[in-house]
Amino acid sequence: GGTVLDPFTGSGTTGVAALQEGRSFVGIELSDHYAAVAEQRLREAVLTRDDVDLAGPEQ
Repeated sequence: GGTVLDPFTGSGTTGVAALQEGRSFVGIELSDHYAAVAEQRLREAVLTRDDVDLAGPEQ
């Protein structure tokens, strides 16, 4: 039930695994491309959860 921090999120694999195991997830990704990929994967992985907030690189 803890929180997983991934400072190099990439495509979001760690985040998907964390959410599937019932943990919270905080991911950091500087690449616009990989932030978008991770966001899509995380949204697909948590379709049954409504407590997901995602933030990408600042403009």
